[in-house]
This record gives sequence, structure tokens and C-alpha cells, in this order.
Amino acid sequence: MTRVQTHLLLCALIIASLPTNAIADSKAVTETKNAASTAASELSARRLELAAMPLRSSSPKVDGKQVSVLNELLLTLIANDGRFKKVISGSDLTDLINLEQQKQVLGCEQSGCMSALAQALDVPFIVVGEVGFVGEQTVFNLKFLDVAQAKVIAREGGMTPNAEQAPDLGRTATQRALKTFFEQVNPTAQKQAQTEIESAQAIAVLDLEAVHGVKPSMAEVLSDILLSRLTESRRFKSIIAGEDLRDMISIEEQKQAIGCDDESCMTALGGALGVPLMAVPSIGRIGDQFIINIKVLNVDDAKVLVRKTETVRKEVDLPRAVLTLTEDTLKGLFGADATMTAGQLERRLTRNLMRRSAMVLGVSALGTVGWSVMDLNSAQTAHDDPVTGLTDVTFDNLLAAQSVATNVRWAAIGGAALATAL
Repeated sequence: MTRVQTHLLLCALIIASLPTNAIADSKAVTETKNAASTAASELSARRLELAAMPLRSSSPKVDGKQVSVLNELLLTLIANDGRFKKVISGSDLTDLINLEQQKQVLGCEQSGCMSALAQALDVPFIVVGEVGFVGEQTVFNLKFLDVAQAKVIAREGGMTPNAEQAPDLGRTATQRALKTFFEQVNPTAQKQAQTEIESAQAIAVLDLEAVHGVKPSMAEVLSDILLSRLTESRRFKSIIAGEDLRDMISIEEQKQAIGCDDESCMTALGGALGVPLMAVPSIGRIGDQFIINIKVLNVDDAKVLVRKTETVRKEVDLPRAVLTLTEDTLKGLFGADATMTAGQLERRLTRNLMRRSAMVLGVSALGTVGWSVMDLNSAQTAHDDPVTGLTDVTFDNLLAAQSVATNVRWAAIGGAALATAL
């Protein structure tokens, strides 16, 4: 018997001596790992699209306007995360026929009901949250649901004894929930590329709405700051402000006739005004925090292009916060250079051209000086040659080279001075 045959016989005996259940267990483990790997790959391949239900109030002690402010904060955090391909918010939800009645027909608020609702929206994931009270403490809960499996993927929340800390609690819980969600669903998800719109479009800017706890006079001042910065940016063909809207025929009555104040209604209003963009700013106060929100809508497809928010604690910081919010909004719409005015862009372009001209001038000066030195050395060598030099021709060539070198030297000095000035 050969050595190879001996090895094969030993392997066969070892396999035959293994318990049958051990082989079965090994196969089961392998199958389980394969199934888990397949499930993970299928989950990662699913669309990163989300329906964000409006925050609910689970207690009559919660102010509905405060819930509205927190809801905008939550939507901004999710939208600015950037990893979702699409986020369907309240505006798109209201396009369906009476969603609230659908929820009542379903008869419950559990994950299965919410998943059934999300299936109607044709999204794989849904986020729901609520604000309430337990005793004297404010409670915030948030959960991300998997529609297909009707289960909770991420759940976060917390309690705070002070209502004014609710924004911080909501912000922290949302960030933790997003982290858990993507770790479970798609750890390699990347931020979606943001499409920048073209300049010179018309935009309608509604008055800064004082949602809760802010004096109308303060909102009016902040609204003027917002409009001034948008106008100064020179990015828009025209800006229709709130006062212009009021000059038109019964704009407020049009909003009331539409029956709602969400994005769909706003874009319908923008369509009536004949503008492609509409900005909807708002400000609210929760405890000692001021929360300023702004969203810019594409009127044609009722899509939120940009959603930004700023939070400050002192009233004196509100003007600066509005400017920062406007800067971020312009950057979101037009890119990193959006916050520069036309004059600033022109000056920056001029500076860049001057720097490039200075560089070219400096390199040219150095090259010319180098050439003149080489030419002078060549003429000097030819004139000093004991065999062919020391003639009138070599002497004239040397004088000419010296003259050129002198002129080039002074020209290089002038060029260097001009380059330094540029």
C-alpha cells in the first residue's frame, strides 16, 4: 500500500468515527452562518428611505406648539445626517387620504400598525416619536421600525426634570438612535451627495413665524435680518417677502382654504405665486432655549431641499443665530461659495488672477536672468579664448551680452517687486 493510500484510509476511518450529531451540528452552524450572512447582505441592500411621522403628545400637559418645534428639530437632525436617500416628512404624509383616520381604522399604535402604514407609503423604514410627562418629568421616546418585519430596529429616549431641556434630550436621543439604526441596517452607508441648485431663481420667503414663546416684534426684526442676508447674497433672481405676499390678494385666506400649514400647502402657495423656491422660517422657545428653523422647498415637486436649525439660550444671540442659519442655508443650496456676495466673489477671483500672474512673472524673471547669465558667460569665454578670441567680433559680442545682462537684471528686479506687490 502506498503512502497516499494509507493517508486516505486514515482520513476515512477518522470521519467514520465522528459522531453523527457532530457532523449535523457542524452543518447546522455553517447553514446558520450562511443564513445570517445572507440576511445581513439583504438588509444592507435595502433602500435607505424613511417615513418620519409627526411627533405625538402623550399628555395633555404638553404644549402642542412645543411639540411642533421639537418635530422640526428632529426632522432637521435626520435630514442633515445625509445617509438616507429619501425622508418622507409630514408634507408627503398629508398627500395620502386622511392618515390619522387610517391609523384609527387600524385600531392601535403598535409597531405592526405603523408598519402597515409605512407599507402604504412604500418605504422600508419608519420613525415615530412621542413627548409626554411622567409625574413632573418630561419624557421623550423615539423608535425606528423595520416595515417588512414589523419590529423595532432602534429605540432611544429619556427623561428630564426640566421641560427646557427637552430639545437637548431629543437631540441626543435622535443621534443615538441614528447611530444604532445604521449599525444594524447598513454600517457602510455614506452621506448622499447633495444636489446644488442653480443661481438666479425666484424665491418666496414667508415671515419668520413665532411658534411659541417669542414676541412678534422680535420675530419681525429677525425676519428682516434673514431677508437682508438673502438679498445680499445676490443668488436669487427675485425675492418675494412676507410683506409682498400680504399685498397680494388674500394670501392668508388661500392658506386657510388649503386647510394646512405643511410643505404641501406651502408649495401649492408657491405655485400660485409663480416661484420655484419657497423658504419657510420659524422660531420657538422651550424653557430658556430659542430654536430657529428654516426649510427651503422646491415648489414643483413639493420637496424639502434644505432644512436647517440653530439653537441659542440668550435673546441677544438671536440675530447672530439667524445670520448663521441663513449662511448654512445658502451653502446647502448653492455650495461652499454661496455665502459670498457677487462683489466678494469678484474680488476673490481678482486676487487669484493676481497671484497667478505674480507666479508667472516671478518664474519668467528667474528664467530670463538665468539665460542672461549663461549668455554672458558664453560671450566672456569666447572672448578669452587664446586661439579664436581677442578679436573685434568677440569683444562686441561680450559688450552686447553685458548690456543685455544689465538690462535683464534691472527688469528682473522690477518684476520681482511687481510680483511681490501682486
